[in-house]
Amino acid sequence: MAGAVGQLNTYITFFVSKLLRKPFIFYDENWYWPRTKWRHLIWPFLSRILKSSDAIIVPGSRSKEFYVSINPSIENKIFIAPNVSVLPQNNVVKNRADALRKGLSLENKQVILYCGRLVRVKGFEYLLKAFSNLQESNPKTILVVVGGIYGTGNKYGIEELEKIYRVFGRDKVHFAGTKVNPEKAAYFLIADVTVVPSIFLGDEYEVWGFAVNESMSVSKPVVATRAVGSAYDLIQNGKNGYIVPDKDPDALSNAIRLVLADARKRQTMGQESFKIIQESFKYENMLMGFEQAIKFASNYA
Repeated sequence: MAGAVGQLNTYITFFVSKLLRKPFIFYDENWYWPRTKWRHLIWPFLSRILKSSDAIIVPGSRSKEFYVSINPSIENKIFIAPNVSVLPQNNVVKNRADALRKGLSLENKQVILYCGRLVRVKGFEYLLKAFSNLQESNPKTILVVVGGIYGTGNKYGIEELEKIYRVFGRDKVHFAGTKVNPEKAAYFLIADVTVVPSIFLGDEYEVWGFAVNESMSVSKPVVATRAVGSAYDLIQNGKNGYIVPDKDPDALSNAIRLVLADARKRQTMGQESFKIIQESFKYENMLMGFEQAIKFASNYA
């Protein structure tokens, strides 16, 4: 098995498996294909790999649609192994969440949570503009940011983040830094809504977006953009969250406002989120997809 169209080892593994006459399973998460020079160059190789693969594994419906659009004849050998990330909900997490509420003075406040790296493809600047819109009509909202400046990508600078404090104030925007469980899970528990504002940026986009899974696994509604791969499978518009255009702070703020406006509806949306995770996005579902693909490839080869 090999995957990721941009990695050389995918093509090496493919040719070696064919030389040795062994089954080859292709795995990839792509669902958007900007016509860059590099992607144009590898397109013929990708097309050949898809036709010659014994099975293909993708994490969601958008990826499947993308690969079927390349060659409809391969649809029968594409298997979905959904990307999964489920946060713990135990007394340790709940106690930490209670401590956070007190420490951040969240009584009578509404919490908007952003969880992700602080890189431009994540669309954080558009969330800030949306948050500014919300402040005008709902000054009780605060923005909690879990994540940091790390990894690859065009990052926000420290001076930009300091400017945010000067504009909004530290009582309105709280940068928590990078967190791991159980503390990370506690931040999701204190949220009223999670926002994943990623954008299309050149050949970059949000291939999946695990913050969607994680928020829903603790019964929270989610607002995400069309640049977020997981949104198409996990968010049912108006039922457990909203999907909005990318780079559109007005659309973001309007969707967030709809979630925050009605506490009863917000609770119902959170329950729907949890139901979707329980039915289709548990680790058993992911393992089942891999198992089906392996069995198919073994029989096909």
